[in-house]
Amino acid sequence: MKNILQIIDYAAPYKGNFVLSLVSLSKEVSPAKMIYLMPENASGLAWVNDFVSDGNVVYFIERSFFSKKVKIKNLKRLLLIIKRENIGLIHTHFVNHNFTVFLLKLISSVKVISHLHNHYSVRGKLVWVKKKVFDLTSDLFIGVSDSVTNCAKNMFASEKVLSIRNAIVFSRLRSEILTNTENIGSDFQILVLGWPYHRKGLDIAIRAVKELILDGKKIKLNILLAGGIDIVKKEIIADFGEISDFICFLPPTDAIINYYNSNNVLLSASYLQG
Repeated sequence: MKNILQIIDYAAPYKGNFVLSLVSLSKEVSPAKMIYLMPENASGLAWVNDFVSDGNVVYFIERSFFSKKVKIKNLKRLLLIIKRENIGLIHTHFVNHNFTVFLLKLISSVKVISHLHNHYSVRGKLVWVKKKVFDLTSDLFIGVSDSVTNCAKNMFASEKVLSIRNAIVFSRLRSEILTNTENIGSDFQILVLGWPYHRKGLDIAIRAVKELILDGKKIKLNILLAGGIDIVKKEIIADFGEISDFICFLPPTDAIINYYNSNNVLLSASYLQG
């Protein structure tokens, strides 16, 4: 029985729906085992430590692996994991045209499924090379929505693309205990997801709130971040010159209902292309 290697560029400080969905999937593919490969900066997270303590096999690899750079040591590590864990299938998440995985595909018989969680877009130089590498690496593409799938069909052979819509863990929406909301005040509260900054349209949200405040409205923009707060702050300053008083940064939580209950509006300003 061949096993499955989940390659996930995920180092958020909470499991969220994503990891819980992988746990559910692991039960469906049994007796095959799910093995996980994550970036090194995820190794110190509390939920990751608990995840390992629960018996899950997790490997860590240096951050450079998830860039477009190719390092022989990363390729060797992948080959070692495949041999040691008897891997027959690789399932990637948040990993696009990865040249290391492409080289792996050339020298091994492993199959690769690429899970697209956002619209796939290619920028910079050698766009056609990046598209071709991604296409040749993947035996199957999975889109998390019809929109994402249609985007992929415009890039790759349509017979290699299908939709499996994202699921929601509804237990995360049942808590009635308010936590991590001490920074939320009495003005009209707007909640927005702020990472990544441009993909989530945070610049659009801030610009809109600034205009409403100029019209005399009392508004707080509560930005919920899974990580990268220093990066987001720099990007806000680059766009607006400062971080306005109406902006409040909220820490992540698995009990997202706490924030939904404490805000008047959940604003999605995301750009179509990520």
